[in-house]
Amino acid sequence: MKLSIQDCTNEDKEYLAEKLVDYNLSKVQSELFIDLSHKIEKDGKIIAGIIARMYCWNVVYIDTLWVDSKL
Repeated sequence: MKLSIQDCTNEDKEYLAEKLVDYNLSKVQSELFIDLSHKIEKDGKIIAGIIARMYCWNVVYIDTLWVDSKL
């Protein structure tokens, strides 16, 4: 068997992350996800926000965190 190490494409990275999540979910009893996404508004305009979730094994995954640089 011949193996090779190669750079990952964005699609490869998504595949690897998906496989890790699939494996992790196979080791827990339920597929509980708690959405932790929130935004902060000032005068009706979003000035900050986070897109995040907590998995059933108490791991917090932060996908996006943004704060308006004008603050």
